[in-house]
Amino acid sequence: MVWRALDRERNGPLLVPNVGTKRRIRALGVVRWTRAEIGARIGCSETNVRKLCVSDRVHRDTAEKVAVLYAEIEHLTGQGNHLTELYARRGGGHAPADWDGLDMDDPDVWPEAFETRTWSCQWYKHSRCGGVRQLVTELGSEPAPCGCSCHEDA
Repeated sequence: MVWRALDRERNGPLLVPNVGTKRRIRALGVVRWTRAEIGARIGCSETNVRKLCVSDRVHRDTAEKVAVLYAEIEHLTGQGNHLTELYARRGGGHAPADWDGLDMDDPDVWPEAFETRTWSCQWYKHSRCGGVRQLVTELGSEPAPCGCSCHEDA
């Protein structure tokens, strides 16, 4: 117990607000980094990364690991698919570019809007199930017909 008090005195609290960590994980999801990929890079399981996305506080070392990872890979695309991106956006995620110049750790700061997107026909085919189609509508951007046959029976 004494070491905890000394550590807290030297370095601040062990648990810190989780706002920035959640935002970083979701932003990486928007650029298709899966929770499994993120977990492997910070040394924890996919389940623990999922828990990070819902908890209010996080250990400061974990917050630091996620922040460092985010800085390293925010400009890269992960191995996930369009559903990885959809679920990140549904959880309130914004693309890393939307956060440029903003403090992700400040709960009162938000990006202006979701990045705009042009939907492809392949995307449209995958988005026809109810939940995903509803999300596409929630994002305020429907696939634009491009002249191919996949839009005819919609």
